[in-house]
Amino acid sequence: MTKENSAQTIAEDFNQSYERAWNAGINQLLDLYAEESILVGYSTVQGKTGIAELLSGIIDQGWSRISIKTTHAKFEGQVVLVVNEYTAIGTGEKAGETLNARSSHVLSKVGDKWLTVMHSAM
Repeated sequence: MTKENSAQTIAEDFNQSYERAWNAGINQLLDLYAEESILVGYSTVQGKTGIAELLSGIIDQGWSRISIKTTHAKFEGQVVLVVNEYTAIGTGEKAGETLNARSSHVLSKVGDKWLTVMHSAM
């Protein structure tokens, strides 16, 4: 397995976990973030408390399901850089709506798990 294939596998495994966690709720989702992660979206937050507030707000708006496609992954030193296309799927009042966008993660190995230390969504 080449280093690039390994990065792709790590990214795809992470994204599958992220999809499952997003679809299951905020508590499982936070397990994929390092303690002092930074999330850049419509606002910038750091740490699990801020991330929980931001992501809970998005989920509470009705974007409670997500589908992610890895478009690029590579090692840069000890981290894996990941670029994705995603579709947020509306439920409740947003049922039938979708939102297509892009996101990126910087993944770092913490213990035996790859966690996001930097996440951006546009």
